[in-house]
Amino acid sequence: MPNSPDSTTQAPDTVHRTVRLRLYPGDAATGILLTAIAGACRYVWNHMLADCEWRYARWKEMHVPALNWREVREGRTAWAKAVRRKMGPGPSTSFFTLGQRFTELRNDPDHAWLKDCPYKVVRYSLKYLADAYARYKADPANEGKPRFKGRHFTVPAFTIPEAVRMDGDRLHVPKVG
Repeated sequence: MPNSPDSTTQAPDTVHRTVRLRLYPGDAATGILLTAIAGACRYVWNHMLADCEWRYARWKEMHVPALNWREVREGRTAWAKAVRRKMGPGPSTSFFTLGQRFTELRNDPDHAWLKDCPYKVVRYSLKYLADAYARYKADPANEGKPRFKGRHFTVPAFTIPEAVRMDGDRLHVPKVG
């Protein structure tokens, strides 16, 4: 029966490609570097979240007078409908746009320390931010806005999106070893 076409022992159509590992660094210097990478991911998340909120607040100020925001939201008057059309789409929170802003941030002399961290690993935290904004915009009643990540209340973590290399029982992290 296992070889019949209706058999349940056949290989599944999907393959899971996510592997979660807890890293145990070989020495203190490697542990410090891994913590620094996780901290850079948290910093970039918080910086870009603040940037998105700032851009949205400026967009709202520029296009909607504060006294008439309720009318605009409810769309009760012709004036409010015209203002809503004039507003256009809000500031983008897509992964592409956040990636462009990350490149600008990384090239900023005040944030030159970000160049010491692996580019793709830190940028991937913006993928999670873009996904959080997409979920929030799709269902604001059930999904909360993305929140800032606290230094002491967040588990230090990061994702290696590509170029993952295993040497025996050792994981190679870009720019760390």
